[in-house]
Amino acid sequence: MQQWARFAILGAMFVVAYLLILAWQKDYGHAETQPQPQQAAAVSHEVSADLPNAQTASAASDMPQANIATQQPATEAKASVNQQLISVQTDLYHLWINPKGGDIVRIELLNHDKSKDSNEAFVMLESDAKRTYVAQSGLIGLNGPDSNRSGRPMYEIEKSAYTLNDAKAVQTEDGKSIKVLTVPMVLKTADGVEIIKTFTFKQGEYPVVVNHKVVNRSGQNWQGQMFGQLKRDNSDDPGKSDQGIFTLGTFLGGAWGSPEEHYNKLKFANFNEEKLNVEAKGGWVAMVQHYFVSAWIPGDLKLTQANGQPYVAKLESRKSTDDMNIIGFTSPTITVPAGTVAEIDATFYSGPKVQSELKELATGLNQTVDYGWLWPIAKLLFLGLEFFHGLVGNWGWAIILLTVLVKLILWPLSSKSYRSMAKMRVIAPEMQRMKEEFGE
Repeated sequence: MQQWARFAILGAMFVVAYLLILAWQKDYGHAETQPQPQQAAAVSHEVSADLPNAQTASAASDMPQANIATQQPATEAKASVNQQLISVQTDLYHLWINPKGGDIVRIELLNHDKSKDSNEAFVMLESDAKRTYVAQSGLIGLNGPDSNRSGRPMYEIEKSAYTLNDAKAVQTEDGKSIKVLTVPMVLKTADGVEIIKTFTFKQGEYPVVVNHKVVNRSGQNWQGQMFGQLKRDNSDDPGKSDQGIFTLGTFLGGAWGSPEEHYNKLKFANFNEEKLNVEAKGGWVAMVQHYFVSAWIPGDLKLTQANGQPYVAKLESRKSTDDMNIIGFTSPTITVPAGTVAEIDATFYSGPKVQSELKELATGLNQTVDYGWLWPIAKLLFLGLEFFHGLVGNWGWAIILLTVLVKLILWPLSSKSYRSMAKMRVIAPEMQRMKEEFGE
């Protein structure tokens, strides 16, 4: 048997075994974490200091938030109604929204357990004494309510609990009927500006569209910028403890991409030294961990009756004063003339690293799936695994079929090695006789 053939067979066996281990850990490898209360706690510390600096229409550079906060008018919010968090439950997750600012402060993934021995949902986002990992969004700038020196705005809500089962079914472009749930929040200012922040959830989908609608009934122009960001502490990856000895180390940190630079990693330790500061149309920012990812994808800007158009967003990263890791985006300054309406939105994703879904959201977002240093071979084998799963609908049979395919592909090498071994057995007696007669 030739040496290169032996190495090729051993290499193929190693890759298949590696994929089998990864598949097993995907099904049973989630770490057991401490149970969290069903009702997420409201963020107790002041969050306005964590928001990005706003760019005014009259200056090209970023202005400190304090320089523009005094221009915000007072708001009229029903604080008595908004003391509790908003609960939203779909077929994929249960999440909570804080009406103060409209941040997503907790997400439980209903189709993913904490561990193989637990029936509790895996907690993706949370904000409590043990861990801080939240998704924030809002409007900053000259008239943005989130730039107010007194803190984040308190939105008025219709009710505190929403479920997808209560939503109405709508027809999609391909003729399918799915349920769509909308969660509106309203903020009214004393000078006649109404801001409607709406979260849209769709049946069977993880992405959430966050839309800000500005209705300007005041007598002057309204100016502001939308921002979306992820804020996380330096706690360990919840899936870190179940990485076995055969598992390559997975990345925990920030990531971003654009049509020009599809995928870039950013370690938490480098959030200050290597700050992200890029402008891109069609870009995205994310926090990456084992198995899961959370991401903001800037969306469209719609002025008056015109169709929505993608906007160029500024992608940024930084460390907050309390050592939180923040990565996010900021839209350009938008001007809403008196008596007109404007809308601006973004998409938020928080869930498993499903390549087909991530690829549809933004260029390069699917590359958050970490294959390790064997990525060329691993990605090719994954495509084959995904193909067989599409045929049989079962990952176990898909792995078996992929193994058979790999063996068939390598059969010429295996056959040649078998023939070499057979020839060796034929001449083995003669070699033994010569060895005994002539010695070494």
